[in-house]
Amino acid sequence: MNKLILLSFILFFGCDNQPKKIVHEKQTNSSKENLIKEYEFDSLSNIYKNYKYAVSFKVPKSWEFDYGLTKNNFFRSYQKDSLYVTSALAWDYNFDSDINDLYEIVSKESFKDTLITKWKSQDLSIKPYDINLKKVYFRNKQAIKLEQKYLRHEEDFSFEITEWEYIYIRNGYRIQIGVSAPSVLIENNLVDLADFTSKFQDLPITVKSEKENFIRLIPRSGHKYIHTSVNGISATFMLDTGASSSTISTSFLDNLIRSGFINKSSHFKRKGIYYISNGDKVNVEVWELPSMRLGNKIIYNVEVAVMPGIDDNGFLLGMSTINKLGNPKIDLDNNMILMN
Repeated sequence: MNKLILLSFILFFGCDNQPKKIVHEKQTNSSKENLIKEYEFDSLSNIYKNYKYAVSFKVPKSWEFDYGLTKNNFFRSYQKDSLYVTSALAWDYNFDSDINDLYEIVSKESFKDTLITKWKSQDLSIKPYDINLKKVYFRNKQAIKLEQKYLRHEEDFSFEITEWEYIYIRNGYRIQIGVSAPSVLIENNLVDLADFTSKFQDLPITVKSEKENFIRLIPRSGHKYIHTSVNGISATFMLDTGASSSTISTSFLDNLIRSGFINKSSHFKRKGIYYISNGDKVNVEVWELPSMRLGNKIIYNVEVAVMPGIDDNGFLLGMSTINKLGNPKIDLDNNMILMN
């Protein structure tokens, strides 16, 4: 099963005089049995590059580094015998999501529990507080900025840490970049967290996401949903394998017309009758959308029925739309649509 990755860079600050010792790299087999370099660390430039997730990180000079001490920690850099650490961690997620869905996820109280679990995995009893969320742009990508604080306990004292994290989607993965420092340094203008985000850079995508051949279904309240985008406008459809046509609301149609994506003379096809689940008949208009993105796939010339009286939470995805993926297999047990 393909996986979404939650990637978190946690940055503290300090320095050391010990030089880097070695250069590491790892190669893995692709699906075509060709060797692909997954990551490497260049000791001359002090840059760690991960080609799988298309990210790089410039490690401060004279810091130690390793590839993590816990299950999810795949890269770590630190000042020896201090509390200053950079770390890259990854978690598996069982769903796809767009930026709006991510915002909904991290807005929930359960996300706070996820953060606490993250710290517990490193044997740290840390409970975040003063958690604030907002939608931002991070390196020209839509993202969510998470700001939080927590107390770090040492043997004889405790101190407060402030952390920023940026959450976004790239190459089919959910990625989280964080920068952290003792709050007292930030309050006295000794550290600017924004400066340290410059140590993170995107790499060109050279290793395609393993999710390329399937689209994730989102299970909710006994139904399956799928994220779509039409002309850059996000929408979530409920999968209905018993329906031949897909449906949208009048307000969604109006948005597409106002944006110039469609017009009545070119894209209105006909009037028709749509049978809903209780057997009632509804008069609808059938329009053709030039294109639609399903997960990470784009399909073309998609007919949809415009249903009066439904809101933007009542969209249905019928089989005529699904079948435009070629010869897909719907795997409801594993919440995915498989494509050849």
